[in-house]
Amino acid sequence: MHQNCFSRLRFTTRFTARAFVVAAIALASLASAMRSHAETLINVDFNSSSAPFASWGTYTGSGALGGGTWNGITVPFDGQGGSSLATTSLLDSTGASSGASIAITQFWTSFNLDTTTAANIAAGLQPLMADYLYLAETATSATVTLSGLGASTEWDIVLYAAQTTDHDSAFTIGGVTKATTDPGGISTLTEPGQYVRFDNISSDGSGTITIDWARNGNAISALNGLQIMAVPEPATAFMVAVLAAGLLARARRRLPDVAGSRKSGRYPG
Repeated sequence: MHQNCFSRLRFTTRFTARAFVVAAIALASLASAMRSHAETLINVDFNSSSAPFASWGTYTGSGALGGGTWNGITVPFDGQGGSSLATTSLLDSTGASSGASIAITQFWTSFNLDTTTAANIAAGLQPLMADYLYLAETATSATVTLSGLGASTEWDIVLYAAQTTDHDSAFTIGGVTKATTDPGGISTLTEPGQYVRFDNISSDGSGTITIDWARNGNAISALNGLQIMAVPEPATAFMVAVLAAGLLARARRRLPDVAGSRKSGRYPG
């Protein structure tokens, strides 16, 4: 009798432990997938080849959304204006392929600051802020298209748009417009001095976000770079929490009450 009861106890305990492990692995996989999306960060630094001023290279520091690998995208200088950026694949902040890409319709061209002007920018920020794409003269606006982001996913977006003074830009996403102020001299990155931030921007059904870039009442409006970071999906986070609670409750129900059984005389103490 006792041996049979202990056999059932051992079986129930082993079964419950095995079920718990399987469920825990499934839960960990789901949480990992959610975390992978949530941690996706893509950094872009626009560079120029505007001789005689040397390139400032690609930024390697941290921005408003973090750091890691930056995509250095060089657009050749065109003295006549009329530049554009064809669809360009992007790496994420770990250096891996992100599956996302960027394209920009016609803007004026790109530019590198000379060393005298760039001296007004903190040395560590010069690779990001001392070179840029810009709107001028007949190029009063352009469209920045981010694609391959995943259908109906949410992203935080930061756009850097300043030089040393009066090169601010206006950006519109989903009917909301924000503009940098570019007050002059850059010792640190501030909002809205050197960048603007849009939170929880949803991609459309094809995984695309469109940004309208426009001059902000000044002769030249810059675009130095941008960052986009995935936002965790609320439904997925809720699902993980529910599964975790259910898993713990099920394990609690399935484990036998050995102490209570001893008191009742079902199992010997």
